[in-house]
Amino acid sequence: CDTLAELLDEIDYVLSTITIMEFNVCFSALPLSLIYKAG
Repeated sequence: CDTLAELLDEIDYVLSTITIMEFNVCFSALPLSLIYKAG
């Protein structure tokens, strides 16, 4: 990204492709998988 505007457009695109709920599910599942592998 050359400019801040392009960076914001990129972030907006990424956020539009994944919903907040999907992100939360993946984010909350990550530590669980790490604990599972460690155990």
